[in-house]
Amino acid sequence: MAYIIAVAVALVLFGGFVALASCEAGAGRRFLLAGPRKSLDRKVARVAFILDHVDLGAFMRDTVRDGIERVLHDVAHASLLAVRFLERALTRFVRRLREKRDGASDASLKERLLEVGARLRRAITLRRIAIQRKDERK
Repeated sequence: MAYIIAVAVALVLFGGFVALASCEAGAGRRFLLAGPRKSLDRKVARVAFILDHVDLGAFMRDTVRDGIERVLHDVAHASLLAVRFLERALTRFVRRLREKRDGASDASLKERLLEVGARLRRAITLRRIAIQRKDERK
């Protein structure tokens, strides 16, 4: 019984659609939901135009190629970051091993940095003096 009702409802709806379509075709205008149907027709016409004029095979090939290139680029970037991380870790490790072997301590490093700073200050001061003497001669 349920199947008979479902088929009857489907036939009534189909008949109503056919009647509405023939009335609208005869009048030359739409009676029901004219605005949304016009918008939908425009969208369908645009999609049909695209499907008619675009080479979907080439489009898909280019899209897949671009996607694969992007993935490969990201993998290469991630591997480069991993290599740099390992390089830094190994450099720190080797530096610690050399400091232990050479007996270098933080105190000697600080002394060397202070010495370099003092040399730099002296060089800047001498440079300023030379510039002042040059300006005095003019």
